[in-house]
Amino acid sequence: MDLIKSFCIAIIFLGLISCNHSKEKLLESNSLPNQLKNVLDTVADDNYGLLNFEFPDTVKLGTETRGTLQYDLTLNDSLSEKLQDRFTFLYVTKDYVEGGSKEIEKGIHTIYKDTIGDGNYIFEVAFEDIGEHIFSLAIEDHLILEPDIDTVAINYGRSEVLIWHRVIVK
Repeated sequence: MDLIKSFCIAIIFLGLISCNHSKEKLLESNSLPNQLKNVLDTVADDNYGLLNFEFPDTVKLGTETRGTLQYDLTLNDSLSEKLQDRFTFLYVTKDYVEGGSKEIEKGIHTIYKDTIGDGNYIFEVAFEDIGEHIFSLAIEDHLILEPDIDTVAINYGRSEVLIWHRVIVK
């Protein structure tokens, strides 16, 4: 029980003293759907980190369709020297959501963890309605870095890349 208490206190402490770096850039709700319909099938809020994204433009109704995503795990030298641990997650929802992983969590979603540590994800999505859909994905990247010499505080960084993909369901 003391171990659980200590862990909870450490997490709260980490949350209070951490520096939260987020690359999240929210796009205006009016511009994104038009941008997808008229120009692109896939839009990322920030191409930093997204190496490859594959998902069909047309899928069958009610069928689990597989997609792949590759996230760049490369860090600059100063960060990679201090890196103690790293956790990356892919959040997927079949709905259009603007606000990233925290907003995706509010609805029906699936979370994939990069257990191998190579930045590659295989995900599946099934749609229950015929027509055009925009589904949302978010890559959440958590970095735990060595503490600075003059402090006992844990350095923590978080970044997020948001992705939207247009698909026709037949």
